[in-house]
Amino acid sequence: MRFSVTLVSFVFLFCTVLVWAAPVLILYSPYDYDGSLLPSRSLDIRGTGHSRQSGQYVLKLNGQKILVQPNSAQGAHGVVYRVVDGHYAGAFAKALVSEQEIAATKAAGALLVDGSDDHKQRWAVIRASPGKRLDQTSAYHRVHADRTQCNALLDHAADVATREIMAVHSRTRWLHQDPSIDNILFDDGVAHAYLIDWGCTSQPSRVDERQVRAHVRSALAQSGICPKGPRDVNVAPFHCPAPVTLKYPPKPA
Repeated sequence: MRFSVTLVSFVFLFCTVLVWAAPVLILYSPYDYDGSLLPSRSLDIRGTGHSRQSGQYVLKLNGQKILVQPNSAQGAHGVVYRVVDGHYAGAFAKALVSEQEIAATKAAGALLVDGSDDHKQRWAVIRASPGKRLDQTSAYHRVHADRTQCNALLDHAADVATREIMAVHSRTRWLHQDPSIDNILFDDGVAHAYLIDWGCTSQPSRVDERQVRAHVRSALAQSGICPKGPRDVNVAPFHCPAPVTLKYPPKPA
């Protein structure tokens, strides 16, 4: 009897593991597969049940209804939606933001409104940046095939981004500490940088510009958009908050 119970338990455990491992097995199968067959949970945005391909949802913020949909790109420290209608159309709604992030975003001039939903979860509606990722600029596409020129562009972009980080710190006392390729955007000619995502920030009294530049250059190199350069040095990133899970996501519209 004990053997039968053990055998049943083993079979149940094996089937459970097999079901959850199926997407991985499919991805590494030597045969062709249809990606649409992968379970929708592979697109789930940090436990919200909302996928990047799902529809529209209603965010109730300070009693106001805001129509949103999951953003295609998610930040490292929050859950992000795109506002699709109304006064804030085109802006981003970020969930579970800290008071520190709200203060820094406001000081940087990007905060449109902040508040709490019906579950007392903190949100910030943030102005969309006019910039784009470095690898989406014309400047990058002109040089990306040449290792030397591509790394020269990374050097230039790091200089431009560092000047902007230092300028914002000088003006607001907030130091942007997550200079990833997704958070430091540029105009098409890489003459100006735009800082987004203030989820990792602080207000140090003194800042070493050379250290900031080293962090930016290392982050750009680690993005892999250019072949590894001869002077690339990995710099340990700043300590940033862990990714969050939105317990009560907006409801379907």
